[in-house]
Amino acid sequence: MDMKTDNWSGKATRPVGLIIRQKDPNNLEMPFDQLEDFITPSELFYIRSHFSTPELDPLAYRLSISGAVRNELSLSYADIRAMPSRTCVATLECAGNSRVFMVPPVPGAQWVVLEGADRGVPKEEPKPPGPISYARSIPRTKAMESNVLIAYQMNGRDLTPDHGYPLRAIVPGHYGMASVKWLTDIVATTQPFQGYWQTSDYGYWDDSEGTPVRRPLAEMKLKSQIARPRVYEMLEPNRPYTIFGAAWAGDTEVTEIWISLDAGGSWVKGDFVDPISRHAWRRWKYDWITPAQPGRYTLLARARGVNQRAQPDGHNPNFGSYVIDHPLPIEVFVAAL
Repeated sequence: MDMKTDNWSGKATRPVGLIIRQKDPNNLEMPFDQLEDFITPSELFYIRSHFSTPELDPLAYRLSISGAVRNELSLSYADIRAMPSRTCVATLECAGNSRVFMVPPVPGAQWVVLEGADRGVPKEEPKPPGPISYARSIPRTKAMESNVLIAYQMNGRDLTPDHGYPLRAIVPGHYGMASVKWLTDIVATTQPFQGYWQTSDYGYWDDSEGTPVRRPLAEMKLKSQIARPRVYEMLEPNRPYTIFGAAWAGDTEVTEIWISLDAGGSWVKGDFVDPISRHAWRRWKYDWITPAQPGRYTLLARARGVNQRAQPDGHNPNFGSYVIDHPLPIEVFVAAL
């Protein structure tokens, strides 16, 4: 059974309202029916950790930059804060987001490795022989993009411990596991990184050339989701109701949103609330007159991108329990209240 936090325990500040998917380590989900503003309030931003939240002293903190670089660096928190800064708006999505909708339920080039201070033994098989730090890598070309940040603030305030204080990476367009929290090391390498979180976990099977090959998850897929009505919400018949949601993608743009009111039998076009902004979601709406006939109805939303590619009809099993990017059903009941 899903539970919602009613208070925060421990030293890290924990917001009321997040859905608890796992307590140790923290895996807390934003209740999507709370979607309102373009910018998600920090207290509703999801939390996904792989180990316990590390306690880092900002005075003793150092960010190490090493590997295939001309000059290695060790930067303090104050050094980072003194550098020129910029702000970007980006949508982050956990690669396992919407896993609750799955049936049956389930438990060459230069690269830059991002390593965090959180450390432990993963719970999932195959387990490494001892404790490891959480680390992911991204291509150097991606790391050099202007919107890829070493971040110390979110929504105008210093990061909280659960969100990576004092520093975290932000990698717009990629699934959230690339935006490493509690960042301590940046290592440039001439070979692809083969760490646990790059190959054993957060990977998928690519069989496009016949023989399946394990590859790391990277760019977010095109996706849309209905925020309201909620699953199993009761609606009055023959009344105006605005269906509301959001759509997003990785390094492409969302250009169309389509809504089905009959479980995919037919589709109508919705309207966007927000303009196109690269790496940021677009909220959308559709003004609906609920059916006069009482009954159970299934709503779906499907986005299209700038290349006219649409969300797939179903989940690709090659992604395992990740990349749930197909239209997600929202069942509602129409009845006199």
